[in-house]
Amino acid sequence: MDNEWVLDVLADLKAFAEANDLCATVVKLEEARNTARAEILAAEQAPLRRPTHRDVADSRKFH
Repeated sequence: MDNEWVLDVLADLKAFAEANDLCATVVKLEEARNTARAEILAAEQAPLRRPTHRDVADSRKFH
């Protein structure tokens, strides 16, 4: 995992939040770490491909 450092940063932030009784922040950082882990794993398992015209057109729908 080349991007595992992101998980380490989120773990450090969570430790800080726990030490300072930032309960809501702890919950959100757990969610963020789980999301990041899932996205990193998915990206590693997905075959690399170039974006298509359709990808670009679809992404503009949300801006």
